[in-house]
Amino acid sequence: MHPRSRKPAELMRETASRIIQEWNHETAASLCEGLQSLLEHAGDVLVDFASRSESNAIQTEFFDAQRELFLKGAYTVPQFRSQLQANQGLPARGFAEPGSATLSLLDKDDYDLSVALNTIAENCTHRNQQDLHALKERLSAISGGRLVDPRQIPLNPQQVTQAFQRSTDSLEINKRVQLVLFTLFDRYVVSRLDPAYAAVNGRLAEAGVLPSVPYQVDKHPATPRGGAPDRRAGAASPAQPLSVPGSHESIRAIHSLLAARRRATGQAPAEPPTAQQQQASVQQANQAIDAPQVRACTDHQADAVLATRSDQMLVDKRLLLRVREVLGRQREMIRSLTDQKKLTEREQDAIEIVGMLFEAILDDPEIPAVTKTLLSHLHTPYLKIAINDPAFLQRQDHPARELLAQMLELGVRLVNPQHLRRGIFPELQECVRQIIEAPLGVDPGQIGERLAEQERQLRQQRTLSEKRTLDSEKGQARLLQARDMARSAVRTLLAEQPLPLPVRLFLQTLFSDYLGLLMLRNDLDPRHPKCLQALQHCVALIEQAGAGDGQAASRAAAPLGELIVELLPHYEADVEAFIEQLQQPLSPEAPPPPAPAADQPAAPREPDALQLQAGSWFRWRPAEDEEGRVIKLIWTDPHSRNLLFVDGQGAKAAQMQAGEAAARLADGTLSPLKKPRPDSLLNGLLAGIRQRLDPG
Repeated sequence: MHPRSRKPAELMRETASRIIQEWNHETAASLCEGLQSLLEHAGDVLVDFASRSESNAIQTEFFDAQRELFLKGAYTVPQFRSQLQANQGLPARGFAEPGSATLSLLDKDDYDLSVALNTIAENCTHRNQQDLHALKERLSAISGGRLVDPRQIPLNPQQVTQAFQRSTDSLEINKRVQLVLFTLFDRYVVSRLDPAYAAVNGRLAEAGVLPSVPYQVDKHPATPRGGAPDRRAGAASPAQPLSVPGSHESIRAIHSLLAARRRATGQAPAEPPTAQQQQASVQQANQAIDAPQVRACTDHQADAVLATRSDQMLVDKRLLLRVREVLGRQREMIRSLTDQKKLTEREQDAIEIVGMLFEAILDDPEIPAVTKTLLSHLHTPYLKIAINDPAFLQRQDHPARELLAQMLELGVRLVNPQHLRRGIFPELQECVRQIIEAPLGVDPGQIGERLAEQERQLRQQRTLSEKRTLDSEKGQARLLQARDMARSAVRTLLAEQPLPLPVRLFLQTLFSDYLGLLMLRNDLDPRHPKCLQALQHCVALIEQAGAGDGQAASRAAAPLGELIVELLPHYEADVEAFIEQLQQPLSPEAPPPPAPAADQPAAPREPDALQLQAGSWFRWRPAEDEEGRVIKLIWTDPHSRNLLFVDGQGAKAAQMQAGEAAARLADGTLSPLKKPRPDSLLNGLLAGIRQRLDPG
């Protein structure tokens, strides 16, 4: 068939397929170059880590890993290239989300690596959300309108991170070094995806494939603005959450409601303003905002939050109420300094909407009080932006609006009121100061990039901190489990057995400690040869002591004492004293009678707590008078059923039994948080304003 006789749609599909194929090849080559660069620099990084290690054992791990990379690193790049080619155009299998397993499965050894890989992929997806959305729409267009799953996007972040994981499976390095390599992989390889996604969208747009793709933030579920789910009749349950409209839809509705209110009071203008009237209105509003009395209207205690360098700062309800009153007085002053008849609807709406937005921030229970107080300083700067740039209230993707949404989300997730300097709070302080100094001269995109970079670093630090916290807690849990197993074994051996008191005390103390440590060192296996050997010596001692033969009991205790001293040298004097006691006349004592069996109540069902997924975020209020904290569930101990939570920096924040967690979920002191999405909190605030203006 002659090319001219072919349909334009077919030609476009062919052109698009060729563009994507070329892009696949170029991007895969770029990623392989990045991996080669990673391998060239990894040796120096590992040596640096080794030089700063706190022990010889850890230092050896990094040196061994350096040698392993030197020997096998050359094979990694071809394997990575092969994995990328195998994955192109196919759905990614996807890592298990941190927490996609139930709590009983969370003690897998690869949990920490899964967290690191998911963090890298999610951060890349978040950075390139708009480009990935556009690419998905264009792939759907050239596929005849077929819905394209995000995992089918060629070289998507999940596929690339999977390819790296598989290409490094043959490297015999421990998880500590693997986490270092993952961090380097993010820096040298995954970062190359950012310009690549923009490039392929540009090529497809030039070829006529959806030259303009409107970007819309996905609608998402949310709970009512009171924090806890609404339990009233007719309210949506957690399984059927309420839907929150996008910020553009909410602002448009707010404009309409404010206009209707002006019409009802006879304040609506008879005709649209001329360009000259509009310019005069903007000038008048700016002069009022810049008036000395407006600038002087502030709360000095709230100003301290902007300047504090301490790790904690108390912000109580009274301060928040005063800040709210100050914002209201500022707007009243601005209105009094302007001629309302000459102020156009656009400027009136800007003053009203910005004011209501910042009041909603102060009223929102999800935002930490210290974050509310800090962001309240943006009220006047954002009034200036809204007055001078009409697009601020017209465009959902306006940079200043996106920046405010970004600061709100970070202020909820990465600000710890108990440890302000550990999270993103210092960076938020600097950004607020910069905006205050020149609200119309700052570049919101640049500030947003700086915050995103700081967020990326904090997330990497949190991943490593979570690993250390998890390793420590698992070690403590295993120790407690080993002790419980040892004590249970000793109780069984002593049950209904008449023994001299010194023997009974020896077995309940020294031997129990020894057996617990022995089990800990042998994977909690009571059938391990060393554990069986210790139990055999213990049985021999019990038999001789129970028969009242002190000399025979002393001979039976000698090899057991040697085993105990070999593992616990500080018990040597106690063991010798015990053996000497055995050489004295022994008088067996009757064992304590067993406790009468009592009807034990059935263990309460704990479905809510047991079905929680690791990686899930919660708001926790330890006491009624305390501010809620954002915490993350990372593990449950299958032996004790203790749930382990960390804060936004990966440090241990709380530990509670599954039953306690279920009770807290029921009374609302522990409530699940949705995974953060761009603009989600801002959307909810604007939706709340709209609801207050029009309750019906």
